[in-house]
Amino acid sequence: IDHLFTIVLEGSVFQEAAVRLLGYMSLDAKNRVKLKKSVIARFVAQIREPPEIKKTVESSLLRLGFPAEDSLAEEDYVETQKILTTLLEKRAEETAEEINSMAQPPAPTTPTTLLATNTKHGDSDDSAFTKKLRIALDLLIVERAYVQDLITLIKKYKTELTALSELPNSGLSPMAISHVFSVADIIADYHIMFLRSLETRIAKLNSTNFQIGDLFHQPDFIKVYAEYITNNELSLAALDELMGKSAFSSLVATLSKRTDTDLRSLLLRPINRILEYHTFMQELILKTSAEEPNYSDLVIAKQKMTTIIHLLKDTTKVQCSRAKIVAINKILTNKPEELLKDSRLFLKEGRAKINRRLYHIFLLDDLLLLTKSNGFITKSCELVKAIPLKNAIISVLKQNACKIDANNESHAVEWENAAIFSLWWEELKKFKA
Repeated sequence: IDHLFTIVLEGSVFQEAAVRLLGYMSLDAKNRVKLKKSVIARFVAQIREPPEIKKTVESSLLRLGFPAEDSLAEEDYVETQKILTTLLEKRAEETAEEINSMAQPPAPTTPTTLLATNTKHGDSDDSAFTKKLRIALDLLIVERAYVQDLITLIKKYKTELTALSELPNSGLSPMAISHVFSVADIIADYHIMFLRSLETRIAKLNSTNFQIGDLFHQPDFIKVYAEYITNNELSLAALDELMGKSAFSSLVATLSKRTDTDLRSLLLRPINRILEYHTFMQELILKTSAEEPNYSDLVIAKQKMTTIIHLLKDTTKVQCSRAKIVAINKILTNKPEELLKDSRLFLKEGRAKINRRLYHIFLLDDLLLLTKSNGFITKSCELVKAIPLKNAIISVLKQNACKIDANNESHAVEWENAAIFSLWWEELKKFKA
């Protein structure tokens, strides 16, 4: 019981679940008062007007089984609010510091510092270790962005929409809100810890120790993502139903504008992240010798990603593909016309040389986007060219390259090795004339 109260006061993503568990227990008088205070703690940081907090708290107490006459006295309420406000503000400051430290990590885990350190150790920029390190740093950079997306999803959207559903006459139920977000709060908690482990591990990488794959071997990893994917169709259906209610859609629009995000895309982000993990593992495996001690860990990690991906339904894959295009459109500084048209699908991304120049490329079902790359995935990139693939003639040039003839132009596309090319050719050959 004490542990549950601690969770409530600390304001973690398990706060709501802890309050509900406490509501199911047979508590003595002392703990019943404590539960009342905990209920207030859920709303103090979200609703600033005391009358609104009081109404919300009292309605929550009724749902937790407290009789109407057992509601909080005004003087107790005011005093409790002061105490809990102090506690929550302290926790909010600590959380902000944690988020800032994630957004601006210490020097040892920055790409520039790690690559510079590697060069000092005598490895050339084209060494096998440096190539694997670049992939690992891509993984880290995107993981930080992913954690920020999860924090936004839970701390902004779920918290505020749940608070709205608790208000009288909102026309919403906390259960419906819960269906929209499924187990996203558990995923968020997991990845905040996972990010710290990843930062620590990458900071210690060297040419004789490149251990990363084992970080993905946690049994709960597959379990929670499998549940999220299984629930995804119901989650999006619940979202569509709630968007028909003005109070819900209005708050979603406000939050979307305030955070510069899209709720549907954020809900699909965990699924797209699994696809990204699979790609990262695939690339690392291709650059790792089977004799290296960490090779088997990478293979197991990839197999775990494959297991989760097999749970995806075709409709979910299409929605994830379109969400990915929305994300691409967001990072492009100069956008091609009608990039966001409904019928367009995302297929693959990576690095390749086009006419001997290195680009970060995005393969869509009708376009190949060439963007300037500094070697890492960034928050913005410049579109250099969009090659239309409809009616294009695509042919193999050699083991790791092909030629694309489109719009009276010819482009030689070359990948690092034949193994990576074969993965891309599985998609490109569909356009082959």
